[in-house]
Amino acid sequence: MGAAVFEKIEPDFGSSIRLRSCQQAGPQCPRYWHYHPEYELVYINRGSATRHIGNHVARYDDGDLIMVGSNLPHRGFAEDLLEDHTEIIIQWHPDFLGKDFFAIPEMSKVQQLLERSQFGLSFFGATRQTIGQRMIELADMKADQRLHPFLAILEDLANSTQYHLLNASGIGLQLRENDHGRIQKVYDYVDANFQKEVCLDEATRLANMSKPAFCRYFKRVTGYTFMEFVNKYRVAQAARLLSSSDSNISSICFDCGFVNLSTFNKQFKRVTQMTPFKYRKYYRREIHGHYQNL
Repeated sequence: MGAAVFEKIEPDFGSSIRLRSCQQAGPQCPRYWHYHPEYELVYINRGSATRHIGNHVARYDDGDLIMVGSNLPHRGFAEDLLEDHTEIIIQWHPDFLGKDFFAIPEMSKVQQLLERSQFGLSFFGATRQTIGQRMIELADMKADQRLHPFLAILEDLANSTQYHLLNASGIGLQLRENDHGRIQKVYDYVDANFQKEVCLDEATRLANMSKPAFCRYFKRVTGYTFMEFVNKYRVAQAARLLSSSDSNISSICFDCGFVNLSTFNKQFKRVTQMTPFKYRKYYRREIHGHYQNL
C-alpha cells in the first residue's frame, strides 16, 4: 500500500456539497488509498467488500452506510457489488456553511457526529435503510434543492444510536491547501522507510526547513510531533497486518520498524487502546477471510 493520495474535491455547480451516484466501479468512485479535508458519507445498497479506513479493516456483506471524518485516509468501499447496486457518495467541506455554523447550539449534536466520524462510523438497521433511501432521493434532486434535506440527514444520523464506532485511528492530517506538497513529501518518506530507521534530519531536508522550524510546522499542521506521527503510522501498518495476515506478533513488530516488543506493545496500546493480541482477536471476528492486495 502506497502513501495516501490527496484528492482535491470541488462542490457540484450551484451547490455547497458534492454528490456522486455510481452504478459501477469507475474513476468517479475511487478505489485507491486517499484522503481529503471533506467529510464523506457513503451508502452502498447491495454487495460486499473490505472496508479500510485508517487502520480499521473489516468486511461488510450486504451493503453499508459509512461516514468518514476530515482527512482520514481510506479506500473506496465497493468491490464485490451485486447487480442493480447503487453507491451514493456525499462530500462536504468542514466550513461549507461558514466557519462557525456547526458551533451554534442547534447544531451541537451534528458537531458531535462530525467529531465521532474522525474514528469512522458504520450505521446499521433502520438507520442504514432509511438514510440510504433518502440519499438516493437526494441524488435525483437538483443541486439547489439538496441543502435542507442533506442537513436533515445529518441531524437524523446525529440522533441515531444504530452505529458502530470503527476506532479507525489512522493518520488524519489537518492541512491547509498550500501545505499538501510539503507534507506529502514527508509522508512519502515515512511510507517508504517506516520499516527501518526514519530520520528527522532527512524529513527536515525534504521540507526544506531548519530543524526547529520543521518541528514547529509539523506539529501545527498534523497535531503530532514527527516521531509521534512515525509511531502512529507504524501502528497503523501493524494493525493492518494483524488483521490481514497470519504473521506472528513478534515478526509484525520488527517488520513495522519497532526495535523491541515492549516499545511496540506500548505504542500500539496507546493508539488503539488494545494490545496487539487483543486487537487481532477482536478484528478476526469481523473479517471473513484475509484482506489482500492493499
